[in-house]
Amino acid sequence: MSLGPMTSSPLAFPTGRKILLVDDQPSVLASLDYLFSMHGYSTVRTTRGEEALACAQSETFDAIIVDLHMPGLDGIAVCQRLHAGLSGAGRQTPIWIMTAAFTSEAATRAIEAGARAVLKKPFDCVKLMREIETFATGPAPAPASAPPPSSQAVA
Repeated sequence: MSLGPMTSSPLAFPTGRKILLVDDQPSVLASLDYLFSMHGYSTVRTTRGEEALACAQSETFDAIIVDLHMPGLDGIAVCQRLHAGLSGAGRQTPIWIMTAAFTSEAATRAIEAGARAVLKKPFDCVKLMREIETFATGPAPAPASAPPPSSQAVA
């Protein structure tokens, strides 16, 4: 499912960070986009793991958040490929896997695949922002007073 392109103004957050969001549920992507835009981030959203891999090859991100259970490539496979590809390119982009079906086995597999941590849905927005601020790369963004149209959607 395509969310349609939504491109932010290049002047909206000139020092802001960019996050790749990957989830097969458009409502989760919209919620995360809103949260991050309120904190000065821009996002690229996709509902498919294959698209996430293409995005990560063509753009630089300060953080990547991937859902565990998706059709096609699941979050573990996406994380493994992203981690290997980014490390091979000399980039250390942190990757988080999120899931509503949290198990210790899934968490172990995610960490072994290169994930920084596993985020259990529903997640605490304050803790999520603290985690991203601590480990994302790049300069810290300025908080927004209103959510700008700050994202691109990728099918």
